[in-house]
Amino acid sequence: MKKNRYMNRTLLILVLLIGVAGLWYGTYLYCQPVDHEETGCESSALEEQIWIPTEDDIAYQDSMYTIIRNTQSDVDTIKVHIEYILERLDNADIIIYVDDKEEADWTGSTQGN
Repeated sequence: MKKNRYMNRTLLILVLLIGVAGLWYGTYLYCQPVDHEETGCESSALEEQIWIPTEDDIAYQDSMYTIIRNTQSDVDTIKVHIEYILERLDNADIIIYVDDKEEADWTGSTQGN
């Protein structure tokens, strides 16, 4: 019985070693450097793909930047005004009186009645 137990361990170790070796070899093959000749990428083809902006492109980008900057300024101004309004609403003592019984029932408020 002990002989069978050692045979199972040996077989398991052998399978694990073969698996680790296969994994190592696959990783080695995957990490090999790639030649540009094999992929079909040449340096002249890469140079043709580079975009060089024209004066019109630069002017368009500048106008877009100006629009974005002005919009951000407007948003900041609106935020300041909203904060001012919220502060005034928090500090104000606003009481709404309802004179009509139907409006009181509808709003759920019975103030003033």
